[in-house]
Amino acid sequence: MLHIFFNNDFKVRNIRTLLLTFFFRQMRELIEEGHIYIAQPPLYKVSKGKNEQYVKDDDELLDYLTQKALEDASFHVNADAPAIKDQALESMVLEFRNVHEIINKLSIRYPDFLLNTLVYTTGLKKELLKKSVDLREWCGELLENLIKMNLQIKALVCSVSFGYLSKVFFPNRSELY
Repeated sequence: MLHIFFNNDFKVRNIRTLLLTFFFRQMRELIEEGHIYIAQPPLYKVSKGKNEQYVKDDDELLDYLTQKALEDASFHVNADAPAIKDQALESMVLEFRNVHEIINKLSIRYPDFLLNTLVYTTGLKKELLKKSVDLREWCGELLENLIKMNLQIKALVCSVSFGYLSKVFFPNRSELY
């Protein structure tokens, strides 16, 4: 029986994966017979008053903190509107977190300023791509939103090829998307 203890951080996860791959390839019977045990301590200890809780990773910490923040919380759009709370508020926060996660993943390929601006722009649908007038309107809205975000963009050129938006060019930047 083999017990392996690891810290629960990013660097160690790679080592853990390499070790498990080694055991799987070289000593497969140890894994198949259940003789290898991996122990991971929690990454965080969260305390509130006398209550303590351990959480294993960043995602679990974010979930925990979100739940604590939502307890007895309400969101008021304006003074006259009813408060958003309970399940409706939780669902709004989770949707925001999902959008933020998507933006983070896409920011590997596309610039953050563009992705964040697209959140506030009308969704780009296939129907908009069929008529150049509609596409120009959408590009105009995107440009307005970019300007509202104080981005120094003087023009926005969108081109369509084969029914898909193929290029968005920002003339004062060297990037072409």
